[in-house]
Amino acid sequence: MMKNKVIDVTGLSPKQIAMVEEIIAAFKAVSQHNNSTQNLNQKEDKGREELNQINQEFNWLVADIGVKEPINRSNIYGIE
Repeated sequence: MMKNKVIDVTGLSPKQIAMVEEIIAAFKAVSQHNNSTQNLNQKEDKGREELNQINQEFNWLVADIGVKEPINRSNIYGIE
């Protein structure tokens, strides 16, 4: 997380001030990108955990029902 800082630009030319502003904007963009990437990774991890949980629950359901043959689309829709 970036903290707000006051930068004293006293004595700098308008061109130098513009360069400082560009550098600050670049730092902010990198920080936002890093935060977005971290958030995306956390969401992907949560999604994987949820998918594993669903898979486990499905396996328990299949075990409870006592299915002897594999369940696949061809069996469900009568496709041979």
